[in-house]
This record gives sequence, structure tokens and C-alpha cells, in this order.
Amino acid sequence: MGYFSQRKRKERENIFFKIMLIILGVLTIVTLFSVPESFTERIKDYLFQIYIINIFIFVYALILRRFFYVFVFLMILFVNYTQIASYANVFTNMEVLSGQKILVHYEPSKTLIIDEKDKDILNSGHFNFGSENYADFITFEKNRKIVTLINADLRNPNENHYKALADFIIKQDNPVIVIGRLGYPAWNKKVRSFLDETNLQVKNRTVLISDNSGFSLLERPVFYILGFDNSGISSIETGYNDNTSKPYVISELNFY
Repeated sequence: MGYFSQRKRKERENIFFKIMLIILGVLTIVTLFSVPESFTERIKDYLFQIYIINIFIFVYALILRRFFYVFVFLMILFVNYTQIASYANVFTNMEVLSGQKILVHYEPSKTLIIDEKDKDILNSGHFNFGSENYADFITFEKNRKIVTLINADLRNPNENHYKALADFIIKQDNPVIVIGRLGYPAWNKKVRSFLDETNLQVKNRTVLISDNSGFSLLERPVFYILGFDNSGISSIETGYNDNTSKPYVISELNFY
């Protein structure tokens, strides 16, 4: 490649990196100073996608040995990651190494399927959230350990829905695990307040599921498995059930 060809290629690369730097920089600033119930908070809901794009641009700059841009995009990556990791996990699940294990099958707006034969159901019920939002619970005992699973499919939740769930969780004396879609990402103010009030933690890696497929990069991460320090996840699998036309999540949970 001749000198002038190389120079034109570098100029195109510089233009590309400058444009991406402006876009990702502006989006990151918007997510840092987002206002609740505004368009800026809607942008922040897609923080995970911004983070993924930033990773690709960072790697591309690293391959081209453009170290100034490598440093700048690394700083933006750090800010994005800090925002996500303060309330959610990115690529890994949180697991506890001891305790009971249960296999749970989740589909939106359906009762959880618990693949355990040696369990005794102690209590069950549902929350009266209306047609757009669904939640129920089941309390059962396995090997003298009692746990309550809350199944949620919140499409358009408000503060009253989160408060009803929080009040129920706070009253429980046994381990509680919440499985389902919470309506917003974990770093959204509504979900953050719910997590802070209940002391629940996100246990699963980031999962992007859609009503039309088992995986979609364009979906906000709203599916979560929540629990206390005494619970975790051994494995998680996502897919799409053609028979019910719904996505599903199969997870192996452990608790003590």
C-alpha cells in the first residue's frame, strides 16, 4: 500500500474514532446525569448496549494500535461498567458453593415450573397487579430448608407494584428468590430503590430476552434473578418455546 493510500486510510480511521468518541461520550454523560421519568432515563435503560458497542470500538482501536483512542475508550468503558456493576452483573452469575439446588423453568405470565420431586409446598398465592403485570409466589420445603420463590412478569410497573413486592419480601423469615422481568434494568431508579429497600442482589448475568425470540441485542435487560447472600445461580439457559410462542429461562438455583 502506497504512502497516500495509507494516509487516506488513517484519515478515515481518525474520522471514525472521532465520531464514535463524540457519540459514546455524549451518551455516557447523558446516562450519568439522567433525570427520572425523562427521555434521558430511557437512554440510560440501554446502558448495556452502549457498553457492548464501546467494547468493540475499544478492541478495534487496540488492533490498529491507536493508543490515544484506546485510553479514551477504556475510560468510557470504565464509567459504563461502574454504572452497570453497581447493581447488576455483566457476564457472570453469582453462585453459592453449598446448599440445596433446584431447577426452575420460567416463562412470562406463567407459574414457575420447579423440577424437584422431593419438595413440600407450604404456601402459594398471587399479587393482584392487573392485566399488564403478573406476579405470584410459592413457598416450599426441601430437605428441611424453606424457600419462597416469587415469579414476576412486570410489563408496565409503577411504585405501588414494587412496594407490594417489597412489603411481602421484608415480612419473610426464609430465603426469598425473585425470578422474572422487572420492567426496567437494575440501574433504573425504580428498580434501584426496590433493591435498596429489600437488600436483594442481582444474581444472574445480563440476559436479553424478547417476546419474539429467546435472545435480542436490542432488548433492555429487564430479566433478573434476585436473592440474598444465601442464594445463587449455578447455571442459566435462555431460549424460545415454539409451542407457547414465549421465551423461557431455565436456571439452576442454590440456597442454604
